[in-house]
Amino acid sequence: MVASGVTAKGLNGIDTKFNVSGNKWYAESAYNEYKKLSDDSKVLTFNSLNSEEIYNIVKNSPESWAVEGYDLITSHNAKYFIKLTTNSIGEKTFNLDWPYYGGYEPDTIASIGELSGKIPVSRDGGDGGFTMGYGKNADGTYANNSERSIPKSSAKVNTGTFDVDLYKDTVDIVTVEDSMTCKIQKLIELGIDEDVAEDLLKDYLNWKERPEIIGENNISDGVEIAGNNVISKYGYYGKAAAWDVGDVHMKGGAGQMNTIYSWGTLKEAGIIFDMDTVVIK
Repeated sequence: MVASGVTAKGLNGIDTKFNVSGNKWYAESAYNEYKKLSDDSKVLTFNSLNSEEIYNIVKNSPESWAVEGYDLITSHNAKYFIKLTTNSIGEKTFNLDWPYYGGYEPDTIASIGELSGKIPVSRDGGDGGFTMGYGKNADGTYANNSERSIPKSSAKVNTGTFDVDLYKDTVDIVTVEDSMTCKIQKLIELGIDEDVAEDLLKDYLNWKERPEIIGENNISDGVEIAGNNVISKYGYYGKAAAWDVGDVHMKGGAGQMNTIYSWGTLKEAGIIFDMDTVVIK
């Protein structure tokens, strides 16, 4: 394949030419040149690229997760799935253009504080994520990725049982105005190891800074649009919204939950237990 030439004029008035194609060398070179641009020029350049060009730059970059992790994102639709975002240290990075309001149907958003007991949960993704599915279908299976509004045809997902009451007990401790030492001691009294207690506190601080919590069109914005009154302290649960991107339709409807701790820390704390994996289509 012959590399396609893309010329984008940044705000500094300099034309920067990117050779982008399926050729790995060209795509890597294009990404390296792209990273040298100012933030404003990055935005202008990114917006000028077509789906094939975006797909190949992202795929051959250190940020390749945005295409390699989702097989329904292709060189034909990547422009509609991938956007530029600003990370916690102010860098422009590639991300998926996820649906608004944390991916929830706004009128279904409720507080995890309303739940109790033990419920089945599942997650398609790594231990660092704060979003998971909850519940099962009537036949005992887990929701598929179309129902979860995740652009993947199939996946091996992690499953477990979520102890809602223990979770809420820990949240009551980490969210109060108290010293870190006192909070850790109280968590230890609940049976949480000290190092895990520290992880719970770190995750809570992280959660408060996440885009779905404080960013534009966040979960609270969805609650406001629906006209509901939801306590955010314990996190949220509801139903995944449908998501149509390019030629891909994801029907939504699966149970979805956003906790104030990551999946990995929930496991470490014993809040999620009976771990297993299952393949969903």
